[in-house]
This record gives sequence, C-alpha cells and structure tokens, in this order.
Amino acid sequence: MVLDDFAREEVGDFGGYANAGEVDGRDVEVKFTSPLARAQDGEDILNVQQAVQFVLNNAGPDQLKMAFKLEDFGSWVAEKTGMPMELVRDDAEKQRVIEAGAQAAMAQQGQGAGQAASGQPPQLQVVQ
Repeated sequence: MVLDDFAREEVGDFGGYANAGEVDGRDVEVKFTSPLARAQDGEDILNVQQAVQFVLNNAGPDQLKMAFKLEDFGSWVAEKTGMPMELVRDDAEKQRVIEAGAQAAMAQQGQGAGQAASGQPPQLQVVQ
C-alpha cells in the first residue's frame, strides 16, 4: 500500500511502520519505503550508534549493558535496513544461542581448571 504525505500524517509514522487498522477484516501494517523514510531509518541507526559509542567511551561496557538492550540491537537494525526477517533470530533462537554460549563457557572453565592442574594448554571448542 502506498500512502501520500497527507495519508502518512493521518496514519502516523512509527519507525517507518504504521498500523493502518483493518482492511477486509485483516490487520494491515504499512511500511514506508520512500527515499525520505529510508533516510530517516539510516539517521536513526547513526543516532543509536553514536549514543552507544558515547556511553561505551565515557562510562564503559558495564554501564553500556545496563543502559541499553544490546540483545535487541541486531533485530532493530535488521528491521531498519529492510533485512528479510527470516534471516533474523527470533527470541527462542536467541535464548538457545545464549544457553549454548553459557554451557560452553562453563565447560571451558572446568576444562581450564583441569588442564591448569595437569600443565596442558587449553584447547579451542567450536560452538554452533
């Protein structure tokens, strides 16, 4: 669905998307794809990048983790750039990756303690 400037003002602009209501009993969401909308999305990405860099440089990584939902940045940027959503992990997939990383870290710690006692160097593991 293509909206002119007047319709865009009436519907509203929420991050490039607008909830236009129902058409034939189905919910309709409109994505603005004009050059202006794409430029605004690009500006949003740059603004977020500057904010993240500012906090990281001035307050450090711990404050960065506390201030922002870093786990959601990838999905947000993918949406802003028009990346196909089937290439973006959903919440359940993200949770599985986090759990696999935590298990690998625990295994690495346990392995490192055993190897330190034996005097052997640690080995690398591939996590998929």
